[in-house]
Amino acid sequence: MELSNLIGVVFLLEQEDTVYSFMKRMEQLTAVLERLPADLFPIFQTWIKLVTKRGLTEEDNRKVSEMIDRFTEPREAEAMISNVEKLFAEFRFKAEQEGLEMGFERGIVKGMEKGIQEGLEKGIQEGLEKGLQEAARRMLGLGMDTSMIVKATGLSEQEIDKLRQQEK
Repeated sequence: MELSNLIGVVFLLEQEDTVYSFMKRMEQLTAVLERLPADLFPIFQTWIKLVTKRGLTEEDNRKVSEMIDRFTEPREAEAMISNVEKLFAEFRFKAEQEGLEMGFERGIVKGMEKGIQEGLEKGIQEGLEKGLQEAARRMLGLGMDTSMIVKATGLSEQEIDKLRQQEK
């Protein structure tokens, strides 16, 4: 009967698709685990180490294994589950922090790229405007009429008059 209880626990836990739902189900099955014969508890420990290591880094997997190994008797199942759950909460927090840091770094890079692009565009625009103004100055120096300069440069009459005033 005890082995069938262990198989039932394992079957129920295998149905869970996330670590957090898995740990929730573990809490619900604590009473069954605490009644396991002492000789079946190491089998359960080995199985839980294999199942919980999915998706963990080597370091996190080592922490979980060490935590599980601290408990040697079925009556310690509740404490073991609680401690493993705390580890997973730490892993989640660490993953969230790493995600925030990565997002922040990507944001800085995107901001810099956008700033460089906008700076280049503004620099090109200012360069074009200065070039047109310089061409208009030369045309004024040649005595060309304002309407011709407007047509040739695309500058407004007011801009040409302002340049004419600056030349005096």
